[in-house]
Amino acid sequence: MNRIALAFQRTLGRLALHGSLAVVAASLAMPAGAAPKSLAAKVSKAAAKAEAIGGHLRMAQLALDAKEYKLAADAARRALKEDAKHQDARKTLALALARDGQLKEAQALIEGLAKDLPDDAWVQQTRIAITLETGDKAKGLQLLEALIDRPGSPAIARYYAARILDEKRKTGDATVTAKQRAWVVAFLGDKASWGAEQVDDAERMLFEIDLGELGTKYWQARNNYNIAFKTGGFESVRAIGQAEKLLGEILRAKSDLQLAHSLLGMCYATVKSRNYNLENAAAELKRAPDVADAQFILGRVYRELDKLPEAAEAFEKAIKLEPRFVEAGYQLGVAYKLLKNRDKAVNILEQVVRLKPDSAAAARALAELQVLAPQSPFVLAASQRVDSPGEDKVFNTERYRASIVALERTWMGGIEEGTDVLWLEKIMRRIIAANDLPVRVPFRVKLGKTPMINCFAAPHGDIYVTRGFLQYLKKIWPKVELDENNSYMAGVMAHEMVHVIRNHVVNRESFRKAISQAGADMNPDQLRLTTRMSEIEADREGLLYMLAAGYNPNAMVEWMERAAADLGDPPPAEDHPTFDERVSFLMDFWTNEVRFAWQAFETGTEALEAAGKLETKDLPGARRAYDLAIVELDRYTRYFRQSKEAWNNLAIAQAKIGVLEQADKSPLAKWYTPLSIEKAVAQALPKVERKKRGEKTDIVFLERAKESLQRALELDGSYHRALVNLAAVQTGLRDFPAAKAALAKAAEAGADKVLVAMLQGIVAAEQGSWPDAVSAFQDAVKSSGEHPRALYCLALALQNKGDKDKAKETYAAFLAKENKGSPWATAALAQVSMLSSVTP
Repeated sequence: MNRIALAFQRTLGRLALHGSLAVVAASLAMPAGAAPKSLAAKVSKAAAKAEAIGGHLRMAQLALDAKEYKLAADAARRALKEDAKHQDARKTLALALARDGQLKEAQALIEGLAKDLPDDAWVQQTRIAITLETGDKAKGLQLLEALIDRPGSPAIARYYAARILDEKRKTGDATVTAKQRAWVVAFLGDKASWGAEQVDDAERMLFEIDLGELGTKYWQARNNYNIAFKTGGFESVRAIGQAEKLLGEILRAKSDLQLAHSLLGMCYATVKSRNYNLENAAAELKRAPDVADAQFILGRVYRELDKLPEAAEAFEKAIKLEPRFVEAGYQLGVAYKLLKNRDKAVNILEQVVRLKPDSAAAARALAELQVLAPQSPFVLAASQRVDSPGEDKVFNTERYRASIVALERTWMGGIEEGTDVLWLEKIMRRIIAANDLPVRVPFRVKLGKTPMINCFAAPHGDIYVTRGFLQYLKKIWPKVELDENNSYMAGVMAHEMVHVIRNHVVNRESFRKAISQAGADMNPDQLRLTTRMSEIEADREGLLYMLAAGYNPNAMVEWMERAAADLGDPPPAEDHPTFDERVSFLMDFWTNEVRFAWQAFETGTEALEAAGKLETKDLPGARRAYDLAIVELDRYTRYFRQSKEAWNNLAIAQAKIGVLEQADKSPLAKWYTPLSIEKAVAQALPKVERKKRGEKTDIVFLERAKESLQRALELDGSYHRALVNLAAVQTGLRDFPAAKAALAKAAEAGADKVLVAMLQGIVAAEQGSWPDAVSAFQDAVKSSGEHPRALYCLALALQNKGDKDKAKETYAAFLAKENKGSPWATAALAQVSMLSSVTP
């Protein structure tokens, strides 16, 4: 089929011949009471005929699904032998012939159906598709116009009619421009069009109609901008660069084009741009005062620049330009919250919920209102939660267990065992391990025998997957193996695991009702996860879970998009957000926040390594690198809280700055440890750097490092790297009892014996116990095979103990192993010189 016909039929012509089954059922219906024998005979004959037709049509439908169009046509013809006028049989035959390329025969059939069924929407739409496929665009346009003129006509018809006119316009026929523009605007303005894949092309037509060649360039620039957020690395940088180049060409030709200024500002506002600069971004966005999106992004930029009053003003302008711009309303509410204007924040957030209660922005607004105004009528109406009953009150009761048995027996059709359960469990264990999920939840996977397509969680930790769900995954992604590497299944499972961990089901009144009915056949809706806010939270955290476990996060979005097309949205009564809303929210969450956070671990770690190399030659540069490491690793931990490595690395950067802030006053500037900065180097930091935080000894960063390490240890109490670093930080804070306790735990956890012994020696030395310090450092030297750090600390301890000759010998051994020119080598030479000049 040609592109227009194919797309039109794909969009409108999904035929599942359920209508034929209804006809059969109706023909078999009998009035109450006995019937005369002659009538009974007639009914019996009619029933047999209807049964035969229904069987042929079911076979035809199976053949259509399998793309065996000739078989489908043969089955439809057999149905027509039973009844030459049977409408569903004629429809099926027309569709099979069209898909098989037999257009003349298909067109003859569809024209006959159009006369007999002038009001049948499917017939009219398929007639258009077949007409366009024959290449008769003039007649196709005529039919499209007739369809458009009908009340309730599908919005997509306007798009395809505009596409035909677009070809005429491009050949120089200006007479079609006004009608084409009207159709495009109507298509874009119809709510049914939102999210359709044709929207982007419709906008292209509109840009070209209004701006000519500049419109084409703008559309290309916008596409490049969008591509940048669907790719990573160099590709995304290149796409933004291409967008900026095109926008530059547009603005040189038309300097007052607000759309171009708006998009250029958005480019400058993303770190993917080589020209990333928030001040420049703000300047460009301000030149688009009539573009609501520009004012919204301007508000976001001002938020990043910590200019809250300006941010609030920009969000207000966006709302004034587009009164139902609820995302701007949500951001405005948050801005007023940060400005300490609680009343105004509450009013605005409530207005967001009032305007679009089903939107993702409303869900986030409700989350803010729960904190700012827990008695808000919107919060009370949305939550209606009950206290978590606790395992002892519910999960171990006979009634609850009976309800689960009933669920598995009646609705799930029984539980399967076998290889599929094994790979599903591997996905579950991989997600648990990668995210250090709480062991208090005894997660299990159960595979139901039912062909129904579903996946859900029971509140005690069982994740139910149906056989129908696995079959559906295989049908839509036939080339993707159903195994432990399946990202689509991982996304769904991660979503359900969040529901359990966050007690979403337990906190629903519906669950209480389910318990009251335990032991009877249960409606699965009573255990379905129904609150909008719970779904959004499960989507967000589930995406983080699967990403941390190494699965492709795009699979979660792709699954929702397919589910929206194939399965449709849940009924409004179930109070779920639509798939389109969830996709929009997740894409925003991924592109604007998580993707950069995910990259931040690598960026922060690289900055940490770079800072270590800069300490000896460019201390201000090292300080800036440590600051960058903190910013990046803090961004990562904000979203991936379960990463003990990230918390540990963040603590190292914080501790390093803490030592620099304390300069020579810090024990970690005197003793040589992995967190140390030699005191002469620390003192070399320009005074202006330290004056930013005052002349007093600053322990703020060391306290932050301690908090970060405690977060790492909350995730894994035996994480020995964090235990050793915590002991070092507590030594820097002069909390020696806490440092000793951390070292004892580190030794039990199997930490590096050398580091443990060294820190034990430093703690003893700082408390004036020099014999104990020397003994500990000697153990460190023996265990390490004379590591330079251990030798330096031993030499310094011997010096303080009064063993000058042994100290000089140990310094010499240290200098033989330490890199020449290092600050610690310089410090050792100074000590040797001092010891040599002292008269015995």
